[in-house]
Amino acid sequence: MAVGGQAATSARIENYLGFPAGLSGAELAERAKLQAEKFNAQMMVPRRAIGLTEKDGFHAVALDNGDELIARSVILALGVQYRRLSIPRIADYEGLGVAYASDSAREAATSR
Repeated sequence: MAVGGQAATSARIENYLGFPAGLSGAELAERAKLQAEKFNAQMMVPRRAIGLTEKDGFHAVALDNGDELIARSVILALGVQYRRLSIPRIADYEGLGVAYASDSAREAATSR
């Protein structure tokens, strides 16, 4: 639950456009945060959006704590929730051979 989400926890990202030598997920997240702050973006981690409507030509995002955000633009960062195999000590091997992927990534890999 931090700025950068899942990518920020990656030891190495080597397939991101503009970084041919790769970089750590933490470095990519920090660069993204600095760039967003340059344009006065506000970071709220964690917050759960429970509704999205239109209000006077703007987007209104309802949060689970009762607050409402009004914005011209909204970026949906839906996050991730892993479904872990029920294997003893599997967490010890995450990042060392055990990896997770979205369904679309798995489908792309298996369709080759």
